[in-house]
Amino acid sequence: MKKLLYGTTALVAAGLLSSGAYAADPIKLSVGGYFATAIGFSSNQDDGAGAPAVNSRSHVFQSEKEIIFSGTTTLDNGVKIGVNVQLEGDTSSDIIDESYVWFEGSWGKIQYGAEDDATYLLNVGATKATSFFYGVASPVFSFFECGTNALGLFGQAAGGASGSVTPANTATVGCFIGAYSPLVTGDREKLTYFTPKMSGFQFGISYTPNNHEQANTFPTGQTAAGTYSALLPDNNTGAQTEVISLGANWSGKLGDVGVRASAGYVMGNLEVNNAALQFEDRDAYILAIGLDFKQLTIGASYYKDDFGIKLHGDRRDYTFGATYKLDKEWTLGAEYANSKVEAGPGVVGSDEGHGFALGITYNLGAGASISAEIQRMNIDDNVNAVGAQNSGTAFVIGTVFWF
Repeated sequence: MKKLLYGTTALVAAGLLSSGAYAADPIKLSVGGYFATAIGFSSNQDDGAGAPAVNSRSHVFQSEKEIIFSGTTTLDNGVKIGVNVQLEGDTSSDIIDESYVWFEGSWGKIQYGAEDDATYLLNVGATKATSFFYGVASPVFSFFECGTNALGLFGQAAGGASGSVTPANTATVGCFIGAYSPLVTGDREKLTYFTPKMSGFQFGISYTPNNHEQANTFPTGQTAAGTYSALLPDNNTGAQTEVISLGANWSGKLGDVGVRASAGYVMGNLEVNNAALQFEDRDAYILAIGLDFKQLTIGASYYKDDFGIKLHGDRRDYTFGATYKLDKEWTLGAEYANSKVEAGPGVVGSDEGHGFALGITYNLGAGASISAEIQRMNIDDNVNAVGAQNSGTAFVIGTVFWF
C-alpha cells in the first residue's frame, strides 16, 4: 500500500513538472476559523475523598478556537494547489494545529503535512445532539471527571488501555464516551491520497512513517523531538509507526432519503515489544452511517481499537444521534453513546461508560449559533475503584461562531 501511495505521488509530480505548471496568480491567503464557547454546570454523584470529582467546582467556562489561514490557485495545466495552516486560539504546546499543502486534479488529490488521516477525514460520524463541539461524545468539551478510569481522554488516564499519556493530576481528567474516529496518528506528518468522487464513492489512503509533529515531542515510548531531529529512531518500546490509514465513503439518495456512509481502517506496526511481550501491531476500524429525510437527520457509528495491546486492551464505542429541524432557526437533538475499554494486560474486566444528551440549537445566521444541552453520564470501573467511578448530570450552554 505504501508503494501504491508513493507511485501515485510520483506520477502526480511528473505531471506537474512536464506540463508547464505555472500559475497566473500566486497563492493568496484568506483568514477563517471558528470560536466555540461553553458554560457547564455539573453535578457529580460523589466528590468525596479519593473520588474523581473531589475538590472540583460545580461550574466551568471553556472555549475552543482556531484561526485558519488557507489559500489556493490554479496552475496553467489545470492542477489546483493550496495551503492550509491552523493557528490555535490559545497558547499551548501545540501552537500550530494542522498545517499542510495539497495538489488536486482530475486524478484526485495529494495532501502532505500535519493533518488528520484518510480514515478520519472521510468519516461521516454520528449525528450530534447540537454541535460537534458538545455532547457526551464530544472530543472538545467535557463536564464530567473520569479520574483514573480508562475512558478518560480516549484511554489516556492512569492505567488506560492505550498506555499513552498519564496526566499530571489524574483527579481532573475529562470523560469522553463515544469515540468519533480512530486517532492513531492525529495531526502527525503524513502523506495522503484521495481518489476523485465517482458515482458518490470516494477512497483515501494515508501513510505516517513516524508518530510525530514538527518540533513536537513523541507520544510516550518515543523520546526524540519532531521533524528537526533528522532521521528518527525505529526502536521505541510500544511505539506504533509505519501507519497505514484507509478510508471510504459514499453519499447519495435512496428515494427521498439522503444517505451518507463511511468505513475506515487503520493499521500500525509495532517497533519494539517490552520484556513482558504485552504489545502488538495496532488495528482500528470505524463504520458510520447517516440518513436525512426532510427535517429529520439520524446517524450512528461503531468504533473498535486494540490500541496495540496484546491482551485485554481493546476499546469499543458506539454512538447514535438524531436531530429534527423545527424551522429555519430552531433544531432539536438527542445523542446516546456507550464505550467499553478492557482494563489492560493481565487485568480482568472492563471500564464502561454510557451517556445521553438532549439539546436545542438556535441558528443566529451568518455562521453563528447558540446551543443548550442537558447531559447525563455514568462510568463504571472494572474493580469498582472509588477513584475511577462517577455519574452525574450537566447543563451546558454555548455558542459557535464560524468566520
